[in-house]
Amino acid sequence: MRRLLTALLWVPLVSCGGGGGGGGAAPTPTVTGIAITGPEGPYLVGSSYTFSATVTLSNGQTQAASGTWGGDAPTVGTMANGLFAGVSPGEVTIWIDVTQGGRATKRLRVHPSYNGPWVGSYRITSCTDSGQFRSSARFCRDILTVGETLELGLQLVQNGLTVSSTVFLGGIELDPASSTVGDDGRLQIDARVTEDSTTLEVTLQLQQPQPTSLAGTITQNWRDTSLTGSARVTGDLVDVTKLTGAAAVPMRAPAPSLLDRFRAAKR
Repeated sequence: MRRLLTALLWVPLVSCGGGGGGGGAAPTPTVTGIAITGPEGPYLVGSSYTFSATVTLSNGQTQAASGTWGGDAPTVGTMANGLFAGVSPGEVTIWIDVTQGGRATKRLRVHPSYNGPWVGSYRITSCTDSGQFRSSARFCRDILTVGETLELGLQLVQNGLTVSSTVFLGGIELDPASSTVGDDGRLQIDARVTEDSTTLEVTLQLQQPQPTSLAGTITQNWRDTSLTGSARVTGDLVDVTKLTGAAAVPMRAPAPSLLDRFRAAKR
């Protein structure tokens, strides 16, 4: 009788063991890391960039993240569903709040896009001359005078932060130049042209207050191997705007050009 009772008690204990396995369901993996991936820039005004996110789980696996995207400076750039669009120069932080839990952020700097043809003018604010530039050519009196407004054209091709430029000044086409957009969004163009004995060096300091307009200053340095001295001219850009629907700068060729006026004055 005692042996039978022991057997009856032992059988259900074996049956409850589930085949001798032990343990319940595996724990649900948790998020241990979130990474935002996408182009590393530079990020330009007027361009769009696609970002995605990946989560790393506590079991070591990774998977695509889903969630809500956003940014903290919509005037600089907008973010929606992983698509970022540059609006104006500045810095913005984008983020994603993932459905699995947690947030990832990424800091972006948006640079201006100088690409395209630009036309406008510049107004002379100062002119200084020396040597025969003053006594013979009377440069600041007869050639370029303070308050005068002259035509300006820029053909700019931007690749990343590198800008290739051709500058047009009152019928003069300067040699092509290359420059780089600074961290502050400004662009300095240094260009020159030599015709016969005359060399004209031009420096443009540009900034982009709006995507379709440029502001800044211009400096001209004139030298001539047949004259002593030199001339220096400074000016402010006036109403320089981007042409829409045009592939090149439609510059008019004034007669005479600045170089023509200088050559006539130095005789």
